[in-house]
Amino acid sequence: MRAVGFGVDVERQVEILEALVAVTSMPHAYADAVEIVLDTLVGAVAAPLIGLGMREPGAFTLHIRTRGDVDPEWVEETRQQIQRRHDPDHGEWIDPTRNAVFPAAGRGLSGTLIVAAPEPIDLTEVEEQALDRIARQAILVLGHLRLLEQLEGWEALDSLTGVASERRLHETLEYEIARHQHAGRPLALLFLDIEGLAALNRTYGRSYGNHVLRRIAETVREAVRPIDIVARSGLDEFAVILPESDEETAEEMAEQLQARLAGVQFAGGTVAVTVASLCRRPGESLTVEAMLRRGEQLLYETKAHQRSWRTLAARQPAW
Repeated sequence: MRAVGFGVDVERQVEILEALVAVTSMPHAYADAVEIVLDTLVGAVAAPLIGLGMREPGAFTLHIRTRGDVDPEWVEETRQQIQRRHDPDHGEWIDPTRNAVFPAAGRGLSGTLIVAAPEPIDLTEVEEQALDRIARQAILVLGHLRLLEQLEGWEALDSLTGVASERRLHETLEYEIARHQHAGRPLALLFLDIEGLAALNRTYGRSYGNHVLRRIAETVREAVRPIDIVARSGLDEFAVILPESDEETAEEMAEQLQARLAGVQFAGGTVAVTVASLCRRPGESLTVEAMLRRGEQLLYETKAHQRSWRTLAARQPAW
């Protein structure tokens, strides 16, 4: 008797994976995203019980959903068994004939998808492969949103501008590359270089130069989408991670950002901002370091050809 019938063809599996990826297209809180992912899994797996266990440093949280008419005592017994299995002090054995376990890991977050039934489970090889892939995608999605929440902490932010720090840029970009590579989706970045800050610091003082830098960072945050991640990538440089964005989208956003920057007003002095875009296509093997190096090269080429320049000059006092 097959207690779990996944019953999904290739087309349906793609729909499920795309539904999981779509969770990141809206600025969901991590806790809300967990519930959305569980809803997606319940709709995809014909199992009496579906569990999603999330492990972070020092903590393990188990989320369980049931389907159909199930015995509450069995559900509680299964919950305790799964919980004890993931207890580092016990690591209790779990019955593999009635519980199918699919572990997955991401940066800073690991998890397990569990499907269980009171009767023996008989999954086909295709079903096991599909569940394993869905588990990995679910953990990648939740890890991405968890990372976004962590960005709100001061330890992840640049103290001067309030955007993500350079360290967090590298961590987030590494995670996004893994997530988009697994989903077969494009990933784009914007790179911004600011020239003239040194002259402002000499003429008006460093506090005014810092004010200009903060205004530019604020303008960039306001111009991009809620799911985009703005980070400081150098003394006078910023980068913007654009999830789920192809080359055309990145170029359009670069133009919109340039237009927004052109309207910024300062009390005095002039700075020039160069914006360049880069897209990592599905299947490409660009690493974090390779993408950032390519971004620096694109900025240099853009300035050399005097393209994409917007000068922010003195107009009227703004501070």
